[in-house]
Amino acid sequence: MKRLREVCNIVGVDRHVLQRIGTAKGRKEPLLPPTLIDETSGYWYYDDAAIEKLWLIKLFRELGCTFRQIQEILNSPDFDQREWFSKQIVLLEQKKKHIDKLIHVAELIHTSGMLPTEIDNVRNYSIDEYLEYTKNKFDSINKETMQRVDKILGDTNFNNALNQIYAIWQAGAHPQDTKVQQLVENACQAYNSAAKAANSKGFEMFGKMMISNGVFSFKMDEAKGKGSSKFIGEAIKIYLKRRTIPMNNISSSEKNIAIPKSFSTNEPMTRFIEIFQQLPQGFQMAFLCGCLAIFTYIIYEGYCITTTESGIQIAKYSTTM
Repeated sequence: MKRLREVCNIVGVDRHVLQRIGTAKGRKEPLLPPTLIDETSGYWYYDDAAIEKLWLIKLFRELGCTFRQIQEILNSPDFDQREWFSKQIVLLEQKKKHIDKLIHVAELIHTSGMLPTEIDNVRNYSIDEYLEYTKNKFDSINKETMQRVDKILGDTNFNNALNQIYAIWQAGAHPQDTKVQQLVENACQAYNSAAKAANSKGFEMFGKMMISNGVFSFKMDEAKGKGSSKFIGEAIKIYLKRRTIPMNNISSSEKNIAIPKSFSTNEPMTRFIEIFQQLPQGFQMAFLCGCLAIFTYIIYEGYCITTTESGIQIAKYSTTM
């Protein structure tokens, strides 16, 4: 026979739990009454059979059963322990698969700092769809894939380009500065070369991870200085937003709009400044606002602007990046 405190230590339950299930309060009968109560000291004692039953009760609780359900199970004459645990194994396997998926998602968010809503190809997935998607992705990761990732992030040209951006950040530059954007372009080219990528999607994801508050950006800040990852992420974001669509990607089926050369020049900025300076001072701001509105409309409607020998070409593009 063992005292209550000893039983709690052996099975790993709190004494308040044992006292609760050992009394008849709120139940027709206690779930596990003590085998013996010392009339002099008031101590509760349990024999081996009671300890075995307590161990089973604890296991039922771990499996999600309430005390009332446990009592019904143990009091049922039809209770088949082998069959009951067989069913529990099936349920636990299902839960394990779901938990594994949740772990994959948690690891992704922890590392990248990005939620699914920030990733283009899974933006509209339901939670269950995203869990399945990440599981398949993790299952497909092999040694070759990891070597490819290491090759990209360890590429000398790519790291040199990043270090140049970090250096100019330390000098007080801003993400939109021309020099910064030139360095970002070098980094993009180095990334795509190392990744053997035909578009900027991978580089865009890298930029988003630099902005997001995940382990990836944290490690970058730890190595280069707090705020460095956000700087390069913002610079990449600006670069990709400004990036000109290559002319060879423009659909030939789209109609080109040509502005005659009499209205253009091979040096458009010089001509623009000349026109601006000739305007009366009161009209200069209106002129700038009008140009800005036209330019915004052109971009919004899906056109790109290029300068050719015959003048300025405005072409509607159709492409995927």
